[in-house]
Amino acid sequence: MKNVLVIIVLIIVVIAIYNVFMYMKQGVSFGGGGVSSLFKLPYNIPKGYQGSISSSPATAGITSTPPPSVRNNSGNGSAQNNTPTPDQPKITPPTGFTIDQISPYYEQVSINGVSPAWSWTAVGQFSLRVDSSLKKGVDITGWRVRSNRGEVLVPQAVQNYDPSGLSLSGDVVLAPGAYAVFYSSASPLGLNLRMNKCIGYLNTTYQFNPSLPSYCPNAYDRSEIATFSGQCQNLIFSLGGCSVPSAAQLNSVSREAACMDYLNRFNYTGCYRKHLNDADFFSNEWRIWIGSPLPLDASHDRLLLFDKNGLLVDQYIY
Repeated sequence: MKNVLVIIVLIIVVIAIYNVFMYMKQGVSFGGGGVSSLFKLPYNIPKGYQGSISSSPATAGITSTPPPSVRNNSGNGSAQNNTPTPDQPKITPPTGFTIDQISPYYEQVSINGVSPAWSWTAVGQFSLRVDSSLKKGVDITGWRVRSNRGEVLVPQAVQNYDPSGLSLSGDVVLAPGAYAVFYSSASPLGLNLRMNKCIGYLNTTYQFNPSLPSYCPNAYDRSEIATFSGQCQNLIFSLGGCSVPSAAQLNSVSREAACMDYLNRFNYTGCYRKHLNDADFFSNEWRIWIGSPLPLDASHDRLLLFDKNGLLVDQYIY
């Protein structure tokens, strides 16, 4: 029995000595635990923490200051991510405006391409362009461009002009990098349009001022016309981009039914049906015809662009 007591005492002494050694190694004070804390079973002290150890082994009693990597700038010891963030760009409002009058789209949609009409026969124009760095498109219908003489309200337009004529107008949503050109002339269709790779064929039917872009895709495939007569093939090869064969040209090959049928595809309808699903069918360009003189001074002016909430988006001075 005496030997057992000796062994127990030795074990207690060893534990006490071990705890003293560990406390000294970690730089931890005994705190409120007193001498009794020396006889607790050893447990791991988290690395990087300093302070007193509580008397409760369940919580490990750490009431310490956190390591420098998680301290905030005030030095109060609360955990906080101290990773620096880039400074937000500072906006300096133009003369006559306060920061509260600046749109979230400020300088992300810009006015450019301003060309006042120099005479009553000329066509005035300007354009609005969306910055290509934006993540999504911008609906500009209802925005206003104001000059020293008046203002222009951005109307709706047809995004996908169907040759059936049943296309409906909707808001002009400019994708990143897209732009809308405004003309003082009128649209012969009575519609504003988004350009596409077949739109140039409409120049053969309607008088647009200025003309629509003529970058239509090749209307023929050599393998499809290889069995046609040489005269028919020569006629097909002579037709440029967005060209429609004339009545005289069609009459010259009227005896070749297959040739005639093929040539009847050389128009907006044929091109639209063939290429509508192409990934590059739609252009980044929209055209808006105001149908009245733009309120632009021929010499000098200041244009201000406002969003639907009346906040300033951009200014252009010339």
